Amino acid sequence: MTTKYSVLMSIYFKENPNHFEECLNSILKQTILPDEIVLVKDGELTEELDKVIEEFKLKIREINLIIIQNEKNMGLGQSLNKGITYCKHELIARVDTDDINYEMRMQKQLEIFKTYPEIDICGTYIEEFITDSANVVSIRRVPTFNEDIKKKSKKKNPLNHMSVMFKKSKVLAAGNYEDVSYFEDYYLWLKMLSKGFIFYNIPEVLVSARLNEDFYSRRGGYQYLKKEFKFQKKIYNEGFSSLLTYISNVLIRCSVRLLPQQILKKLYIGLGRN
Repeated sequence: MTTKYSVLMSIYFKENPNHFEECLNSILKQTILPDEIVLVKDGELTEELDKVIEEFKLKIREINLIIIQNEKNMGLGQSLNKGITYCKHELIARVDTDDINYEMRMQKQLEIFKTYPEIDICGTYIEEFITDSANVVSIRRVPTFNEDIKKKSKKKNPLNHMSVMFKKSKVLAAGNYEDVSYFEDYYLWLKMLSKGFIFYNIPEVLVSARLNEDFYSRRGGYQYLKKEFKFQKKIYNEGFSSLLTYISNVLIRCSVRLLPQQILKKLYIGLGRN
């Protein structure tokens, strides 16, 4: 089994140093360690975050840490677009800097690529927690097989971004990540699916994703509504959705953004358990 893979991460100054350190430690606990970690510093970081990085360097021996410095904050899409070009391995695991990865995550994904070489991207279920990893508030289940993933993608993001491992060549062939605020990953998946690339989700929780206190507020309100509408219009204009799907998504998804925060929270958690 090919065990060489890269980890791709992006961090900016608002990240919590303790959460970042916990995430890095979860990478070091993997049953199959990455050969390299590509970390994009999206603008200048705080002293505390830089300290975590320096201390992490002292912990690693066989892992090559590649640090890319953006002169200014460019956003997740552009940072990942740049970072992926520095990854030397075909298989790349995406990791969010405040999440916790199960020890078997990478091994199980590598096994999928070995057993089914036709697969181009592999995600997993995730659990979401608030404050403490024991305080799980929802499980984000996603469809398992390619055809179901394609159907799901018409209405909703069919992958949990922080859980995916993908083939670098296929991501680049689809045009890489782009600057599509809040929807960088979803847009990439649509481009990859349109090219016939094969998706798969392991029906198992392999990542614990942290929900910040402002998570629900950031997914509601007029600003998010504008971004949602802009994205739905974009994917319709580019042929990724039909007119009927476009109208349905605008009416349902955009209206949800105006719901009161407490209702949005209950709705989000409820849908997450489906």
